[in-house]
Amino acid sequence: MRFVLVLAALLAALTSAQAQILDCESVAGWQQQGPRRSFTAENLFEYMDGNAEGYLIYQFVGMQGITCKSGEDTFVIDISEMADPEYAYGLFTSSRDQKQPILPIGMGGQILPRRAMFAKVVVGADDSTTAAEAVRSAMELAQLVGAELHIVTAYKSKSVKGPDNLPAEHRFSLLTNPADVLLTELASQARQLGLNPTVHASTASPVDAIIEVATNEGADLIVVGNKGMHGSRRVLGSIPNSVAHQAPCAVLIVATTD
Repeated sequence: MRFVLVLAALLAALTSAQAQILDCESVAGWQQQGPRRSFTAENLFEYMDGNAEGYLIYQFVGMQGITCKSGEDTFVIDISEMADPEYAYGLFTSSRDQKQPILPIGMGGQILPRRAMFAKVVVGADDSTTAAEAVRSAMELAQLVGAELHIVTAYKSKSVKGPDNLPAEHRFSLLTNPADVLLTELASQARQLGLNPTVHASTASPVDAIIEVATNEGADLIVVGNKGMHGSRRVLGSIPNSVAHQAPCAVLIVATTD
């Protein structure tokens, strides 16, 4: 999967009509992933916490953006407005790659591979409030960076059999999976954010389930809560420390509360 970041600094204010030029489907085979982005100087940190200051010192006014996807390729397009042309070009020159050519995009631009990108995010889930907070954080992160989201839950299975004296045509063996309702609900929440999540239910231990999915999917990031997760169905046990020591990728431990 390839992620490309396209940044452009505008010299004039973005009108609503101008914002509509951001249309993924204007190019055949491309579709918009997730909702449109819109930020001002007051809330830019919500999108790029830790890097917003680099925009604000150049008199950042506002940003409009979309994420476009075609097959395994993703383009993240953000168009920023600065107070005047000098500040706009100053932002570009401060962040451009000196080894790459300047392209005729506006006053000058570059198309570069996106850095510090999480392409695949795996999150462990159960029916506790702390796990819900971790899943919410994973959804928001995946939405912001256009990443694939994988939701993993581990459960205890049990077989349910009918009485032995039932006629053969009515006998059955049923596997009761308490994770189905949970995964269906979480997947629905993710789709409301414009995501297309993949869910994984496993009878392995919680830690093994998360590590296995992260390894098999080639995850870039695992998200877990920082406190014990003990839902009524024990979908996940207390796992942050074990996951952090065994993970094949980066681990984000979200501060959660009981």
